[in-house]
Amino acid sequence: MKMSVRHETGEKERMSEGQLKFLFDYTKFHIGMYTTLIGAVIAFLKFTPGFTPGGEPWWLRLCLVVTLFCFLGAGACGGAIASNIPDCLPSEDFSTKELTALGIKPLKYPILAHYEHGFFWTGILFAAVSIALSVLSPR
Repeated sequence: MKMSVRHETGEKERMSEGQLKFLFDYTKFHIGMYTTLIGAVIAFLKFTPGFTPGGEPWWLRLCLVVTLFCFLGAGACGGAIASNIPDCLPSEDFSTKELTALGIKPLKYPILAHYEHGFFWTGILFAAVSIALSVLSPR
């Protein structure tokens, strides 16, 4: 299997099967990380003492819910990428192939990868804001 990569010189080179396998492993790692982070946010929302509906500032719960949905979006994009790698034929260029998610061909790999990372970093930003505001806000 080959996947094209653009070098600094601008020329395109196809990736080997091994590199595509590394992409698959990299994406699986990210999906596992998103799953762990989603579980941590849910556990924090559910089990932290004193963190009950109505007991905390409204913005804290909002930040954490946005974080949760961002991590879900990142995981969905990663899942769409990882689930299409095994279907890539040797003659296909994975970066230009339309990726199928639930029978729909929404986007190509580079765009889904940007969405995946965008969702993740937006989630991290909202998590950091919620932590900073909860530490800085008077009780």
